[in-house]
Amino acid sequence: MIDGAVFDLICADSSEICSSVSGCLNKDLEDALGGRVSELFPQFLSAFPEMVRILEEKWSKPVAVYKNVSGFWLAFVVSQVGDSSVFFRVQPSVVDVKGELFDLSHSMLPSRWVEIYRYFDSFAVTQQSYCPMRWLDTPFRYSGRLGLDEYQRHSGVKKAVIRSFADRIGSKQLCCWLRTESGDALFIDEERRDRKVYHVKDDRFDDFCVLEDPGNVLDRYLAHYLSTLSSQGFNFRG
Repeated sequence: MIDGAVFDLICADSSEICSSVSGCLNKDLEDALGGRVSELFPQFLSAFPEMVRILEEKWSKPVAVYKNVSGFWLAFVVSQVGDSSVFFRVQPSVVDVKGELFDLSHSMLPSRWVEIYRYFDSFAVTQQSYCPMRWLDTPFRYSGRLGLDEYQRHSGVKKAVIRSFADRIGSKQLCCWLRTESGDALFIDEERRDRKVYHVKDDRFDDFCVLEDPGNVLDRYLAHYLSTLSSQGFNFRG
């Protein structure tokens, strides 16, 4: 739940945004505050319609929360249901999310996945009163994705197994972008940037699968997760 003692300012509507934090969000987002998720992030709606539908049906209307850290304002957009909150890590307004550099740095992702990182840097679901730095069950932050060496350290999988997986795919730059409590992991080849997504279940790297429609699969998964608050019961290959 959002804790007023944790954040310096909580705004439910654009009229509540004061001059000290004005500009932390891009102007379109500031103007839309008070509306539904689809109004705040219209391009995200186009990419993830099922997830947005669940957010609007089951979760509270989003609010903006601000925290001043050593003179720098951090901003999040937050929705709640019960004791859980989904924190969207809003991109600073100075970030160019429509330029060539953004497109190039995200060109390894399936086209619909790019919208997870355009106006926010992914999102976390938590029962804590603040947004964690690391999480499972939703896509990692852009800088939080795991290279194979880091994945191996976190998972304890033998290095030989990881190397064999990379060799079979033929890539030296595979990264994990999503890992669930239920043992699912999604990898993308950032060397070839062919936008393929590889699914591995329970660290059985000899039984990986290329997802046929990664945009639709992720949309269905996130809708399932936000409906149930659990990754259990979802089949990425189904």
